[in-house]
Formats: sequence, structure tokens, C-alpha cells
Amino acid sequence: MSKDEIYKLIQNFLKKPPTIIWGSGATIPFGLPSMGDLRKKLEKIVPELKENENLEKIIGEIADKQKFKEVKKIIWKTVYEKDICLMKRLYKDKNEGKPVKRMIEKFIEPHPQVLNIITTNYDRVLEYVLAINKYKFSDGFSGQNLSIFDENNLKNKNIINLIKVHGSLNWFKSNEEIIFISSINYEEIIKNGSVIPLIIAPSKKKFEETYQEPFRTLIQKSDEIINNSKSFFVVGFGFNDEHLTPKIDTRIKDDVPIVIITKKATESCLEKLKLASKYVLIEENEASGAKFSYKNKDDNTTITIDKSIWKLENFMEDVL
Repeated sequence: MSKDEIYKLIQNFLKKPPTIIWGSGATIPFGLPSMGDLRKKLEKIVPELKENENLEKIIGEIADKQKFKEVKKIIWKTVYEKDICLMKRLYKDKNEGKPVKRMIEKFIEPHPQVLNIITTNYDRVLEYVLAINKYKFSDGFSGQNLSIFDENNLKNKNIINLIKVHGSLNWFKSNEEIIFISSINYEEIIKNGSVIPLIIAPSKKKFEETYQEPFRTLIQKSDEIINNSKSFFVVGFGFNDEHLTPKIDTRIKDDVPIVIITKKATESCLEKLKLASKYVLIEENEASGAKFSYKNKDDNTTITIDKSIWKLENFMEDVL
């Protein structure tokens, strides 16, 4: 299959507006930290990480509740600092968010003007780009200080739904209440011990935490969206999340096409694609450019091209 033919295959797979799965690999190009960056920060209070590559396993074994809270705060602060830097850059030059804007423009349905994006990220890359470009969106809060989570804010028309299944930098728990705070610095959180960042740390304790709100409702919402998806567009997601991956598995086994762009596919991603009947995987080619692996029914192969189409900006410009 030629480059043009595989581009047409992708366009056909994504002809019906896809559900977007947005992973941590999607925001690293914007300066947000990688899992390796988080590990370096956490080594100061979790020295076992230096000897063990399994971040989730080690964090999940922390029995001391106070230490676990400190881990969450370090993760929150590390992401927050880079997130704020991005916001300042976008304020000066909103073109940095152009690839995301083009993605939204391409995939939002003409009717009923809805797009669903499911993400495990805490950062606000999507929120910033959507706000700058005046798109109406909701993460379940009304977007106002001290607003309360309400699943009715996630709608089926005239909205972009951000389903942040692991929480967000804006979300906090205070006196058992879930609140949205648009701007707060880390020092304020330290001073007020009753205000806790509402994020799920990468650990085996994730399932325990998702029994609580708003995560329980968000997981149910993501399940509903995935179950009704006509196709998937996946950006920088490693398929290691035990909440999202099994539901996606079920759909791609059932002829639902999936297109994935990523710098390097994880072993988990490659295993999942063995189940799929229609997929295109685009990743970095070690020599140069990009490597395409695809399957459409019984037709499957791999080709390479000399342009980095695995990057969102190049993908949106050349393929769609």
C-alpha cells in the first residue's frame, strides 16, 4: 500500500467523528512532564524508585497515608509548574496550540456539535486551547471558582466534553466537598492542609480511588462514550490504564477502527492491536520520519515515510 492509499485508509477510518483518547504522550511536546520526569521528582521521598522501574507498583505499596498524600502533592506540583509555563506561552502566542485547534475543528460533528475527549492527564493543555479559541467545553464543572461537580454539565450536543478520568489540576477536595478552583498556587495548598489536590496518582490504588466521586461518575461516562464510539483517534496513550483499556479492547475487536499516533508504541499497545480488525498505528521511525503499521480486515503490513507524521501537527496537516 502506498502513502496516499494509507492516508485514504485513515481518512475512511475517521470519517465518522471519533472519540479522542488523549494520553500523556500528547502533552510532552507542549513541555509537560513525562513519567520519567515524575519519577525523578518522587525519588526524593520514595527512594525505592531508583531501583525499580515500575512506578505504579512502588507508589501503590506506600502504606503511610501521609506519605501517599505527599506523593500526590509532588506529582501535582510538578505538572502544575509546567502547565502554568504553557499557559503563559499560549497567552503570548496562541499558535503553539494550533495542532490541537485543527484536531478539534476536524472532528467536531456538524450536528449535534459534540466531541468527546477522554484523557488520563491532569494538565490543562486542552482547556487552554479550547478557551483561547472560544470553544464551549465542560469537564463536569461549570468552570467557575468553587463550582461543584455535576455530571449534567457533560452534554450530548453543542459541547466538547473533557472526561478527565484521573482528575485535573483545577480540582480539589475541601472538607469532603469536591470543588473547582481556577487559579491557586502550591504554597496555599501547603498552608491549608484541608485542601487536597483531586488527582489519582499512578499506582495500583487507582481502583480504590475511582469508587469515590467524581471519578466513579467519570469512569461510567467514559464507558458509555466508548461503548457508543464509531471510531477512535488515540494520541500519545500507552494503553496501560486498567479503566479505559478493557472497554476499548471490546470495541476494536468488534470492527470499530482505531488510529493511533505516538512517538513509540508501548508493549501494551502492540498487544491490544493484535485484537483489532481495523487499525493504523503511526510511530517514530528510528532512522527518520514515521512508521505505519496497519490492518484492514485481512490486509496488513508496515511502511515507512520520511516525514514525522506521528507528531500531531504533521498528522493534522498532511493526513487530514
